[in-house]
Amino acid sequence: MNLTDEQHAICQAARDLGPHSWLKIQAFAGTGKTTTLAAIAESLAQRKFLYLVFNRAAADEAEQKMPSNVTVRTAHAVAFRSVGRVYRSRLASSPWAWFPYLREKMPRALDSVVHMGRDSTSAGALIIRTLEQFLRTTHGAIGAIHAPYWCDDNVAATAGYAAEALWKNICKQNSTAPVTHDCYLKLFYLQGRDLAPPEWTVMLDEAQDADPVILGLLERYKGARIVVGDKYQQLYQWRGAVNALARMRSDSAELSLTRTFRFGKGAAEWSNRVLEVLGEKLRIIPARHRTTVSIEEKSVKIDALLARTNVGTLDAAIHGLERRRKVHVMGGAGPLIKLIRGAWDLHLGNPSSGELAMFASWDELKAAAKGDKDGSPGDPALQVLVRLIEKHDRKVLLMCRQLEACVDSPAGAQITVSTVHKAKGLEWPRVLISSDFNQFVKLENGKPTIDLEEAYVMYVALTRAREKLILSPACVKAISASAAMKAGLGRKQHSPGT
Repeated sequence: MNLTDEQHAICQAARDLGPHSWLKIQAFAGTGKTTTLAAIAESLAQRKFLYLVFNRAAADEAEQKMPSNVTVRTAHAVAFRSVGRVYRSRLASSPWAWFPYLREKMPRALDSVVHMGRDSTSAGALIIRTLEQFLRTTHGAIGAIHAPYWCDDNVAATAGYAAEALWKNICKQNSTAPVTHDCYLKLFYLQGRDLAPPEWTVMLDEAQDADPVILGLLERYKGARIVVGDKYQQLYQWRGAVNALARMRSDSAELSLTRTFRFGKGAAEWSNRVLEVLGEKLRIIPARHRTTVSIEEKSVKIDALLARTNVGTLDAAIHGLERRRKVHVMGGAGPLIKLIRGAWDLHLGNPSSGELAMFASWDELKAAAKGDKDGSPGDPALQVLVRLIEKHDRKVLLMCRQLEACVDSPAGAQITVSTVHKAKGLEWPRVLISSDFNQFVKLENGKPTIDLEEAYVMYVALTRAREKLILSPACVKAISASAAMKAGLGRKQHSPGT
């Protein structure tokens, strides 16, 4: 394995790690973090490693690349071996399994929220969302704080009490309450269990998107810890993800991977413009192969189109279908169709379903999108839905029917359309960046403010193309205006959720 100087330095730092110490690695897009972690393990063949990844697909891929002294697991798989297996007969893949249980076994808890002016489906969804939020924290008890931010105080308190009662039933050994995978991971944390024996080294991938439970497990682990990720690819802070790279002690060793193997000079220059605006001192070193950049609104010869929003994805998919292209929507067109139709039902005054079921009315969904309670920025996905319905009205139903013509697999598609969030970790030869990206530096009270969420989304989009990157004029304008604003004035950072 031919390693770069940066990778050699990281391997040496790993060899010097003592018990309960940290090594954090800032790995810019496409810089070979998995290869680096494998090199660390190979250089310390006498040591055992636990490599934590975020899903089963990533685990399967990593197992093919890691040496024999590395055990690859998701955090859930680790927790299942000691805690989850106890609940094997009650495991449920979806939190919606709690709804029939609430209706049949806990009608009083369900009715307590119904009496706040909701139907039973909306009440159940609200209790479920409150419990889900609790499961993603290190808190030991459930309360109003875990209810959705847009609930008024009475609704939040009632949902908190109902979710607490449901959680107690889940934890009982003789209960029939369904147990989700997040339930036993939370119990693993609350019971004070360890990720691995203290003589092992634990490695965490995609650390920028770790939730508080996983970070809490790492913080109390007594052995050496190596965390790797790209702090500029943190896209889920508003959902509760925490940036382990930023949260670790300031005296931790920190090294970087800056040489990308994914894209060449052209794409690297645009990515580095965003990093410069963000105040990053390091720059991505381009790969040796060429990646051309062009500025045009549309292109026939592309493999993927990346949009900022679901609306952008919708528009691109319909445009491709109208041109008789075989289009695949990343994540499937079905969930997007269901989301739009659910929002339309609420707009008409009818109950919704799925992830929108917790909303009792269209006005409540709009309030959640606005997010003006306690300074919350709101849910970006809901903001997009509101704009879509209010702009297109009943035409959204025609759009949904058109989307049904999308192909199910990217292998059978001529073009894949995706939001940036769903494109994380992926790459294509030729990528078009759509026109719905936003300027990420704006004036607030006479001072420039960096919207980190928008900046990070732009950075991820710019780092997906291997051979050709096509930028829409609007995207170029957003980057140039942000850079000009930053260059001309001082800076005040604004982080989503704060």
